[in-house]
Amino acid sequence: MRSVSSIVGFAGATSGSLMVNTSEEGACFMAGRMIGEELNRVDTAVLDGICEITNIIAGQTKAILSTTEHKFERISIPSVVVGSSYFVSHYRGMNSVSVDFELPEMPIQPRCDYSLTVSISLMKV
Repeated sequence: MRSVSSIVGFAGATSGSLMVNTSEEGACFMAGRMIGEELNRVDTAVLDGICEITNIIAGQTKAILSTTEHKFERISIPSVVVGSSYFVSHYRGMNSVSVDFELPEMPIQPRCDYSLTVSISLMKV
């Protein structure tokens, strides 16, 4: 179950958000790789790691979109949601795309547990 999500907001001529979503195992794996330790449960180190990963993805997204009509000036600090019982809603007219990435180096078998989804929703304002 993908129960760890981190969300960053974008503001400027284009506004929207970017969300990174993964399982608890995926969050522990990625955060552990960042700090060079094996992490086995969601704690502050894992949550900080997921926030940093989201910041990196959001920063690269901002850089890539800076030369397009979809550029934005500001990025919020990440917010983290832990748990699977939540709902995200966007304004009508937002364009959204989601991409799934596999984390094949993770030592677990269920396919849904070793993936990462990055979703971006944008709208010109």
